[in-house]
Amino acid sequence: MKKFGTEDLDKLWGDDTPDKRFIKVNIEESMLLDYILTMHNFSEEYMKFLMHEDFQNLREQAGKAILNSGGEISLKEDLVKQLLVLVPITFIFLKEDVGFSLKIKLYQIILGE
Repeated sequence: MKKFGTEDLDKLWGDDTPDKRFIKVNIEESMLLDYILTMHNFSEEYMKFLMHEDFQNLREQAGKAILNSGGEISLKEDLVKQLLVLVPITFIFLKEDVGFSLKIKLYQIILGE
């Protein structure tokens, strides 16, 4: 199995296009983003993946939204596509399906709605 290097991660995220999209998230959606960006597999490769600048920036934004009981998060299009893979279609938290609501917001960005 091929190991990821820093140059591979940069290719994965694409260029540094300033083209960003914004979504409003509530505290529960922010907590789900933070959960997704938490290390659940203790491998060196996965740690490098999670330490990429784009994920660090998203984690920081999610943290601010958690502390403020919601907020706005900016995302590059490549990161939106990755989150569509990572965010579960359903994730019940405090009787609300925050996975579904977050997934809908991400699809709206991709589909331009």
